Amino acid sequence: VVPAFVHFLEVLEGSNGAKAAGWPVNHKSTLHISPVIIDCDFDGVPDIAVVTYNAEIVCYSDDGRKIANFHIPALEVRKDWYVGLSADHVD
Repeated sequence: VVPAFVHFLEVLEGSNGAKAAGWPVNHKSTLHISPVIIDCDFDGVPDIAVVTYNAEIVCYSDDGRKIANFHIPALEVRKDWYVGLSADHVD
């Protein structure tokens, strides 16, 4: 699985590096994290899930079909969320 930073997700065959059938797909956003291999539709076949910059979780089947698309609601954060935190923090 090869994520391009902008708009595309590709899958290459491990044996020869050729593009897998049905790929690449266009997700109309940018990716800032790696895709996850997971069975999104519970059919026993691994699928590919990505979280886009546009706050969507998109799942693709092994042949590149979009099988799920979820929008993540925005989270409101106070402008001064850090006020009152200890200056001696531990990571």
